[in-house]
Amino acid sequence: MAGFVDVKGHPDDADLRFMVPITDGPSFLHRGTADVLLPASKYQGWQQAPWVAHCGCGFWLHADDIEKVAGCLATPVRTVKSVRRMLASLVGADVKQPFITFEQRETDADPDYRALTRRLLQLSDDIVESVHFAD
Repeated sequence: MAGFVDVKGHPDDADLRFMVPITDGPSFLHRGTADVLLPASKYQGWQQAPWVAHCGCGFWLHADDIEKVAGCLATPVRTVKSVRRMLASLVGADVKQPFITFEQRETDADPDYRALTRRLLQLSDDIVESVHFAD
């Protein structure tokens, strides 16, 4: 697990931010239909490895609570735009649908990938709950 990307603000509440978990390591070779490959890049003098943003596992978090969550990363604007496009397609917005490969569909059905998705969803729930009860 590499961390989380702050993707965008809530349209009705400027204090809420949408966070998407990202993973590194071998998971970037296998991505599902709701995932976005974030290529390796250099950003503000910091080398980023290739990661996968798991858009189907995102959550809303108050902006004041972001610093409480370990692993929240600053990312280049072009990276955030690709994640936003995927999120828009997931909610049925009128955007160009991302190209889905046969391998991505196979990955969605893979038991190890499903286990990873369950862990990411549980982690997202745990973060929201821990921040909520810490206040």
